[in-house]
Amino acid sequence: MSVHQTMARSATGADVLAARHWRSAETLLCAGTLASLGLRVYLPSHVPLGLVPTLATAPLWLRVVPAYRFGRLLAVLTATAIVFGLGLSVYASSTRTLSRQDLASNLSFVLLTFCGAAVVLWGRRLMGSRSTALLVALGMLAGAAIRGPSGDLDLWKGGLATPTIVLVLACTYGRAHATIVVLVALAIVSTVFDTRAQAIVLLLCALVVAWQRRPRSAAQGLTPTLRTSAVWTAVVLSGLGFLAYQVGTQALVRGYLGREAQERSIEQINRAGSLILGGRPEGGATLALMRTHFSGYGFGILPSNLDLVVAKQGLASINYDPNNGYVERFMFGTGFELHSVIGDLWVRMGPAGLLLVLAVAVLLVRGVAERMPQRVATGLLLFTAMWTSWNLLFSPLLDSGTTLTLAVGLALLPATARPDSPELCCEEGTATGWSPGPHADEGGAAPIRGRTP
Repeated sequence: MSVHQTMARSATGADVLAARHWRSAETLLCAGTLASLGLRVYLPSHVPLGLVPTLATAPLWLRVVPAYRFGRLLAVLTATAIVFGLGLSVYASSTRTLSRQDLASNLSFVLLTFCGAAVVLWGRRLMGSRSTALLVALGMLAGAAIRGPSGDLDLWKGGLATPTIVLVLACTYGRAHATIVVLVALAIVSTVFDTRAQAIVLLLCALVVAWQRRPRSAAQGLTPTLRTSAVWTAVVLSGLGFLAYQVGTQALVRGYLGREAQERSIEQINRAGSLILGGRPEGGATLALMRTHFSGYGFGILPSNLDLVVAKQGLASINYDPNNGYVERFMFGTGFELHSVIGDLWVRMGPAGLLLVLAVAVLLVRGVAERMPQRVATGLLLFTAMWTSWNLLFSPLLDSGTTLTLAVGLALLPATARPDSPELCCEEGTATGWSPGPHADEGGAAPIRGRTP
């Protein structure tokens, strides 16, 4: 071997070693950023600490976004909505009160939620969906332990429920039978601790995972197109959700889930006509405000007395007493708090925020619909997608942003995946490079025949 050949081989070996060291360093950096997403430790002006590493690593995760289907579209919609919201703030500040602290806090949560979804995509590329979800869940658990329970809620309902569910489902990732068992067990725990909506979502997830385990002969010859499968999935999930809601309502009203839950549920139904409106009356105020001020308000804009009157009228229209102090203290005490992701994003970013919410909902349905025909919709994806769909309507961004981040990041498929091929379940968390291999499943392992995640 000549001296030149020896030098060339040494140079190649050094390049490979350097690339491995860089990948290891990048993986560690990504792991820390993922864990920070759910930490919810705050800087001044109530800016989440996780936003600092998220923005600092932007050059690394930005290059990953185009590798996922609809990644660019979501990025453009997010940027457009933020710019529109800032424009609303500037326009409204001449006639309304603008809180700089609220502006910083509102903007930072939107940035963390949607930039965090790109961080999840980055994590999937480097280490797979399972490890990515585990890291996010650990950060959420640490944040819940630091903050303690919210308000007068118990520890489970006030912070541990969602991170625990995500952690357990990540641990059973790729094992259908274990996933079904833990979903049912978690639904029972959620019922005991009076998290009724979450219990219903968990049971729905268990049903869908079990349905994917049906004998393949029952589905032979059926190869629906992507559009057909998306509509079919939405219809099936809507039907299951309606059935679960009806069964859950009857169980509550008949007292099968405890006397206290029975009394509260009957009161809510008598007051508003349904369990959902009775338990989440903020929707009445949101619709009333949208009718009078559809353009939205902007980041950091504080409500006026007129907004308070309009909101109270909306609450009264669903037979909710608006003069019980809740509206003044919580909903409009320090800003707009409409108790839904839709309400939060509309207030801050107007119609552009509503368009962003619609895009999220469509992408979640599509992500599940593309996987279900191939029987690779995991319990983790199903739970985060379904729970986020509920939160879009009934939970504030502050409490549900991390779950939304994880759901969107898990739902998007690599641009190279084909919806009519077993390669649909491909994931890039391998140690060999950026491109997904034809035999890699989510998490970088070879697919296990006869098993459905």
